[in-house]
Amino acid sequence: MSSIKKIVLNSSALYIRMIFVMLVNLLATRFLMANFGIDGFGLYNVISSIVVLGAFITGILTVSSQRFISSGLAKAGHVGANDYLNAIFAVHILCFISIIIILEIFGYIYINGFLKQDVLPINDVYYIYHITVAGFSFSIFISFLNSICIAEENMSAYARFSILDATLKLLIAYSTLFVHKNTMIVYALAMLFEVIIMVFVMVIFIHRRYPYYKINNNYDFMKIKEVFSFVIWSLWGGVATVLSNQGINLLLNYNFGVAINAARGVSMQINSAYLQIVNNFQFAINPQLVKSYASNDISRFERLFFLGSKVSILFSTIIFFILYVNINYVLSLWLINYSEDMVSFSKLIIIDAYITSFSTAIILAIQASGRIKIYQSIVGVILLLNLPLSYAALKYWHEPQLVFVVSITLSILSLIFRMLFLQKIVKIKFRSFLFVIIFPNICVFAIVSLVVNYNISLALTFQQFIINSVLITLLVIFLFIFISLNSMERKMLLNNFLKITKGFK
Repeated sequence: MSSIKKIVLNSSALYIRMIFVMLVNLLATRFLMANFGIDGFGLYNVISSIVVLGAFITGILTVSSQRFISSGLAKAGHVGANDYLNAIFAVHILCFISIIIILEIFGYIYINGFLKQDVLPINDVYYIYHITVAGFSFSIFISFLNSICIAEENMSAYARFSILDATLKLLIAYSTLFVHKNTMIVYALAMLFEVIIMVFVMVIFIHRRYPYYKINNNYDFMKIKEVFSFVIWSLWGGVATVLSNQGINLLLNYNFGVAINAARGVSMQINSAYLQIVNNFQFAINPQLVKSYASNDISRFERLFFLGSKVSILFSTIIFFILYVNINYVLSLWLINYSEDMVSFSKLIIIDAYITSFSTAIILAIQASGRIKIYQSIVGVILLLNLPLSYAALKYWHEPQLVFVVSITLSILSLIFRMLFLQKIVKIKFRSFLFVIIFPNICVFAIVSLVVNYNISLALTFQQFIINSVLITLLVIFLFIFISLNSMERKMLLNNFLKITKGFK
């Protein structure tokens, strides 16, 4: 199978997964908000946001592990990949132990000293927190197993597991409607058992599908050091991102209470769905990006990088305008009730997500090189500035929307730094990224903004929403083809489209 066709097939599997998981998560949120109430949902969002640090770390571990397995495959096939497997597993265990200790200590301090709520007894809050931490501990092993599927470019298996996971979670959320006592504790316990079930299912699949991957007692400490160093610096960047995001949850709770946390929780759900849509194509390219760099095929590496950047931003632009123009209708369709804070928070976080989408390909290109120490150090510091700057903004102006303005500003600064660092690490010039990626897509954004502002009305019905979405999508794709792509890329796009359609006949 050609690399382009494999990327298309993997992207298709990921987008099917994404659409299903996104819809299920939005529906599950609706069930939970209906059962818990706004204050209860806000409280659960605060409690689980502390553990989101752990969930984000599992994502970092998956990407880091996939990077080394893909690199091993490119250099020495399955023998090379298996050489890294023991080291990767050892690092997962080390991270598992360390993070559990940190989460338990931090959770006790925050819940005991800073949490503002009158929804549940404090003992119930502790129970929910401990159960959620236990669920995270098992999800560490899911990240390890996912990395094998991704490195093998078996996105269909990865998608099927995600769909199963989302389906089970939806059933659990729906079941809470029939639980009338200790609902949050029952929900947390059910989520714990769901994670355990997923681990067992994935272990059986990996053992049968990839029997050549085996964990044994032959540990190469140099490889453990190499993997651990990469993971630690990736974790620093990841932890900085999560602390900047989840720290805002804690600041908002401290200043405004759990109702504002509910609005923040809704906006973060939208942000998560947005970034999933944008990142899926890049996610499909990433294994080949790593393999190209590992095999020193720099020409192909650069082609994949620019392709990933352009397509990611194409999806980002489409989703930005669909959501921004129709956000009131989307919220009314999704939630039973929504507040004006949910509207303003969602619009601001969509702007932030759009800016962040320009960094997606850059981040993966730098990770593919393995040279991340200085990069993660500086980006981590930039992102952590979110907390003190947001604290100062809330102290002097007491407007919750300002935390999003701070985040948007820091996202712009991070993008500029990443562009500069990209030139230093993988020799893709700042000027090239500026003129090939930034300027053409800003031009597309400006034209679409003018057309949407004067010609597309706000959606009040589902039919209007569909019409708006189709018109925006067609307009963005048209402008993308004739402004963002060069003549060679347009010709290649047409040829590959004809080949792919012919191959499916």
